[in-house]
Amino acid sequence: MLINRDKLAGAYINFNTRFNKALAEAKPKYEQICSVFPSDSPVEQYNWLGAVPKMKLWVGDRELQKLVAEKYSINNYDWANGIEVSRDDLRDDKLGLTGNRVADLANQGLKAIDSEVAYKLNNAFAAPAGLTYDGQFLIDSDHTASTESGQTAQSNTAGTTALSDTSFNAGIAAMMAFKDNNGEPMDIFPTHLVVGPATWNLARTIIQQTTKASGESNLNQSIVQLVVMPRITLGKWFLIDASQGVGPIIVQIRQQPTFREPNLGENSLEFFYRRNFLYGADLTFGVGLGMWQTIYGSNAA
Repeated sequence: MLINRDKLAGAYINFNTRFNKALAEAKPKYEQICSVFPSDSPVEQYNWLGAVPKMKLWVGDRELQKLVAEKYSINNYDWANGIEVSRDDLRDDKLGLTGNRVADLANQGLKAIDSEVAYKLNNAFAAPAGLTYDGQFLIDSDHTASTESGQTAQSNTAGTTALSDTSFNAGIAAMMAFKDNNGEPMDIFPTHLVVGPATWNLARTIIQQTTKASGESNLNQSIVQLVVMPRITLGKWFLIDASQGVGPIIVQIRQQPTFREPNLGENSLEFFYRRNFLYGADLTFGVGLGMWQTIYGSNAA
């Protein structure tokens, strides 16, 4: 096949179609457990508002409560990758292998987001993941809530307790007991159990088997969805409520993965020197911490 401008234009259309098809068909992990918001600036500021007051019997004037804002910012960052395709590879490609590599550019973009989310989870118990809007680690023993008697500590950590039926149920009970800053129950209930390779089979046993080894019915069957993230390390496990308005981790996307073809065909400088055509992808996103009340986790080894 002769490589000319028309052929390269056709290849670009084909590759761009493959790229966007891969994006549409991908099922990244972060979409299941994160709150995803669009972004249109380098930094997004999130104003966390205090809980809306509960309904009271209306006698006399309506009681009004000011919403207290706690500000939290998330930066966006640029990410990119690319491949070099030789003239001969493009000219002789009869199996569409180059198109497959272009589709992988799209998948790698989404994996970059998954990787950043896994980093936040792996480090949710310490400083590397940053602090939440209340100044604590995402998963910590001394978050606070207001009650009639004043501030009280709330814990969303299982310490280093390994995943088991007992610790799983204890985590659910802890999340159901979380209160807002009015001392009211938040109606938290986990929707997902997130684990890594070390505990994925145990997790399946806890929430997917019909009966336990003892023969009794497994009341936890299908109570949450299982999400296995290959980058979750050791025996760490997390219960997440993804049904709330804001979850434990925020993903803000300023630019979706976008396919690029910077070459000018055989007239490009790159082709002149190396007989290569260049293709790439880039995206812009940020990952930050959201509502600690929507996650419970263990830093098990």
